[in-house]
Amino acid sequence: MADISGAVGSTFVVSIDSGTILQANLHIPGGGVADTPLPYTDQTVTVNLLGGLPAGASAIRLALDFAPGDPNARIGVANVMSGHAAASNPPGIIIDNGPGTAGVITMWGA
Repeated sequence: MADISGAVGSTFVVSIDSGTILQANLHIPGGGVADTPLPYTDQTVTVNLLGGLPAGASAIRLALDFAPGDPNARIGVANVMSGHAAASNPPGIIIDNGPGTAGVITMWGA
């Protein structure tokens, strides 16, 4: 099951509730497009490039920093600007592996 599911072309803001995002890239497996940097803040990523949520499987690849004592990060949808997108229930988790954590948020567009 994907961490985020929605309608193809939807634009939305993905959130995490722990850690700090240092980099965010949209990855489309077999899409023939290099990973595309996405706009982000400390705990949000905006999916609004390349026409919004792609069809089928895609992912947001994250570089994260967790401070000592930070809990694992839960994945959510903070805002939907167009279309429909929702986080899985229960929410996906990114495990706190300290500074230099790599995280992946899986998505499905239908």
